[in-house]
Amino acid sequence: MITKVNEIIDVSDKIHELIYRDRILIRHPHAIEPRVLEGFLGSNNQENVVLVNGEVTTHATLLRVNDNSMVVKLCDESLRFDRHQSILAVFNHSAYDKIFLLQTTVEKIIFSEYWLKYIDPRFDKRYKFPLPTPVKFYLMPPTFYRLIKNREVQIIRHKIVQKEGDQEKVSVNDDVYHGINLNDSRLKDLELSTDNFHPDYKSLLARILREGTLKDISLGGVCLAVTEEPYQDSGLILLHLEISSHDAHTPTLSLKMLGAMRGISKKNEACGIHVAFLKRLDAHPSDFIFTKLEDHYSETKHSI
Repeated sequence: MITKVNEIIDVSDKIHELIYRDRILIRHPHAIEPRVLEGFLGSNNQENVVLVNGEVTTHATLLRVNDNSMVVKLCDESLRFDRHQSILAVFNHSAYDKIFLLQTTVEKIIFSEYWLKYIDPRFDKRYKFPLPTPVKFYLMPPTFYRLIKNREVQIIRHKIVQKEGDQEKVSVNDDVYHGINLNDSRLKDLELSTDNFHPDYKSLLARILREGTLKDISLGGVCLAVTEEPYQDSGLILLHLEISSHDAHTPTLSLKMLGAMRGISKKNEACGIHVAFLKRLDAHPSDFIFTKLEDHYSETKHSI
């Protein structure tokens, strides 16, 4: 039994916001470009971090950046925050055109120094499991921004669910077309082919794919580890993931997803690409598959 569904992804009205954000939510200070972050660090810092709690706003010096928290010293030592209070840390560098926002909570206080624990801004559960094959991706040229904004292309998501006995195979493919009548009530029944692809999209698919390793995935996006830093830290990206399990009763999931880059994080020699899908994955069966895979690899890890 095969079920096919076509869905329109229309982001023309918000494509500018998706790509050219001036306020960026981050989960760790290392998501900030190193040369920019250096301006906030240490006693010889050029910039202060702004801390916001409700109506209270103050400045602080960033002393250290740890794996799960950062240590700051309040410039106004007469001011006090309490443990477990929520603090929004604002990194606004005078020579940089983007503002980084980091959600934190007060973990520890020693005199005027505060340990602020990072809070993940993504509300979706992040699943972590290894994939036997790398995640492949294309960095899409800036011309696609204009094509989408001017509605010169149509993005359509194809979902196919194939059931054979107890085995279920699910594929989700985002493709870029032109000349498709989106007002056609029979869109769900249209048989679209590569002949309907926009010429720029065809050219993109003929290029050499880049590769990365899956760090985590959620219904809303992914994080990839790459060995070579991308030449751009914003823009559109096309991802290919093949997700399967050794369990014959667990569905397999094949993804070709369009997303917006949310930034590049660097720690030592490692580099991470953060991506938000243009359209979220459906909770079913994605959550089920991700949970099964996480459980499987957790059991394998503990059995070694």
